[in-house]
Amino acid sequence: MAIVSTLKGILWKHPLIYYALRKVHKFLFDLGWKLYWRGFSDPERHVKTLVSYAKEIINPKLVIDLGCGDGPYRQVFSRLGGRYFGCDMFRTDSVNVIADAHILPFREGSIPITTIFQSLEHFHSPWVVMKEVARVLMRGGVVLITVPQYWPQHGHPSDYFRFTRNGLIALCESNNLKVMKCWSWVDHSWFCIM
Repeated sequence: MAIVSTLKGILWKHPLIYYALRKVHKFLFDLGWKLYWRGFSDPERHVKTLVSYAKEIINPKLVIDLGCGDGPYRQVFSRLGGRYFGCDMFRTDSVNVIADAHILPFREGSIPITTIFQSLEHFHSPWVVMKEVARVLMRGGVVLITVPQYWPQHGHPSDYFRFTRNGLIALCESNNLKVMKCWSWVDHSWFCIM
């Protein structure tokens, strides 16, 4: 404990050393996440797995991707021959529908597949979003979700939640969505199909 106090005292007296160490720490942290992301976590592979499960249940003729951002998964769905609609609050080249996921502009029971890939944590009220998803999902439809459990806080524009397996399942089941599969991967993201 005395060593830590001494080290803190030295760092505060020498702001250039403190600043340099902060830079080194940030560099190593960023490098670690980049190596980790490339080495262990391949989100597109997991999304393809989710899509293959969904194809067994329903014909993916229409997919709404909530919180699509730049549309990194558009290609996965376009290969299936269905119509992909990116839905986000902000305009990008991949956004077809500008809307707030808390108030979806779709008719009740009109969407066969809804995806929420790495965006549920960005909604300030995910329980409201899931209620809206349940409302617009057609009978026998499928919801595909990926969420992080451990990940540094990040914007786009805000970051509100992290989910455990039980929390994600409870969120879905409280909106009468039956969870068919839910599993995690190395980075402790949860992948869920219902």
